[in-house]
Amino acid sequence: MAFGDEIMQGVMNAADTVTKAVETGNFSNLSSDLSATFNDTAKRFKEQATRSGIYNSYMPGGSSARNNSGVNMTEQYILNKKKISVFQKAHVSSISSTISGIIAGFFTISSLLFTLIMLPGAITFTSASEISGFIFFSLITILFGLWWKKAHDKKKLIKQFNLFKKAVGNREYISIKEFASIVQISEDDLKKTLKKMISNGMLIGARFDDEETTLILSENAFDEYKKFVQSQRQQEIYDQSAQVDTQGMNVTSDSQIVIDEGNEYLVKVRRINDMIPDNDEEHMSDKLYNLENIMKRIFEHVGQHPEKAQDLRKFMNYYLPTTEKLLNAYVHLDAQPEVGDNIKDTKKQISDALDTINTAFEKLFDDLFEEQAWDIASDISVMQTMMSQDGLMQSQSGL
Repeated sequence: MAFGDEIMQGVMNAADTVTKAVETGNFSNLSSDLSATFNDTAKRFKEQATRSGIYNSYMPGGSSARNNSGVNMTEQYILNKKKISVFQKAHVSSISSTISGIIAGFFTISSLLFTLIMLPGAITFTSASEISGFIFFSLITILFGLWWKKAHDKKKLIKQFNLFKKAVGNREYISIKEFASIVQISEDDLKKTLKKMISNGMLIGARFDDEETTLILSENAFDEYKKFVQSQRQQEIYDQSAQVDTQGMNVTSDSQIVIDEGNEYLVKVRRINDMIPDNDEEHMSDKLYNLENIMKRIFEHVGQHPEKAQDLRKFMNYYLPTTEKLLNAYVHLDAQPEVGDNIKDTKKQISDALDTINTAFEKLFDDLFEEQAWDIASDISVMQTMMSQDGLMQSQSGL
């Protein structure tokens, strides 16, 4: 017998029990008879479910905790439950707000009428009781009016909730831009309305992302979002370690522009290196570590000597973009499933070109010290001349 048949049979037995009691006029045993019928139905249903392996599959540690495919049904049930949208979980009814609005409206109108009756006496100050009554009913009218407005706003919010629920469907998340387009209201108004629903307990568990560009509607989606945020933060920390820190440096606006753009290239080189296996036959990973190190030293020198920024115009406008283009080409070729001679030869050419690039960048870094080297050589020459004039050079040579 199927599970639905077990339930239908139990309902029919209960109906027969009630009919018999009505026909005989004896209701003394009706409660115990119905209880026995329901218990018997539940027992037979459980036995049938157990024999089919469904009941135990949702019981932790049960004999059928895994189905024929080896899937843990308890874990699958929990996972599926976490995927349910909060719109589908919520049960919002407008009945209570409608009744509340009717009651509030009735009392508001009633107290308003009493207030108007007291108004003439309050104006002429003919009776202290009329003045007190006017003040009292005025306050009562205001309170009931606020209640009425609150009930009206709640009813309006429930109407919007049902509209939103239909628009979202079973989605676990939705962008605010798309959501606003579907319900045809502005993004700011949509966010205000959603926040109001959340604060009123209509969307328990709903959350915005950090930028408030996406509405997260399920526990599963929120868990994935938290993992994404954590991964992004770790990536930011990792990227920052590759960049030049200008704190404490006497940078100018021109040198800062060069360093900022240089930092972008440093991050690109590191990410490209992460995509290349360490056991690459061209040893590209080692070459890229060397490239990153040279580039970082160049930009650090610019941070310490901002006047050098103008000397890097060709380096920034041609050499770095071309290097990035070559590296992206290498990654693309390296990702090909089948490697032929053309791919191998091209990868070899790029690898050899990177050796040339590293050598050239090292030469560029060395050239940045040329003026400083000349200044030091000049200082040494002047010092030696003065020592010779003072007879110190001769004394030193005689030692």
